[in-house]
Amino acid sequence: MARQGIDVEIMQILTEYTAEIGSKINEAGEKLGKQALKELKERSPKREKYPKGMKPTYSKGWRLKKFGERGRFRLILHNAPRYNLTSILEYGFKHVPDNTPIIDKPYMPHIEPIQDKLNRDFEKAVEKIINGT
Repeated sequence: MARQGIDVEIMQILTEYTAEIGSKINEAGEKLGKQALKELKERSPKREKYPKGMKPTYSKGWRLKKFGERGRFRLILHNAPRYNLTSILEYGFKHVPDNTPIIDKPYMPHIEPIQDKLNRDFEKAVEKIINGT
C-alpha cells in the first residue's frame, strides 16, 4: 500500500513540474514572438514613395496569432493584408521558361533571418528554463 502512495506522489510532483516548465516556456515563446513581430515590422521592405492615399500595408500588416489551449499553444506570425507578397519578396519571382525576372527589384530576404534568430533564441530560452538558470 505504501508503494502506491509513493507512485501517486511522484506522479503529482512530475505533473506540477511539467506544468511549471510548460508555463515558463509559453511565456518565453510569447515574449520572443512579440520581439520577432516588432523586428518584422521594422525590417520588412517599404516603398520609398506611396501614391496619394495609399498606405504602407505590407510592413505594417504583420500580426501575431495565438492558437491552442491548456498550456499548449502555437504562435503564428503572418502578414494579414498582403499575405500574397511574402513569398515573392522573400524568394523572388522568376518566369519559369527562361528565368527572366518579372519583378524588376531583386528579392529581399527579411523573414528567414528573423525566423532563424527566433529559433536560436527560443532554444536557448528553453535550455535556460529547464536548467533552472
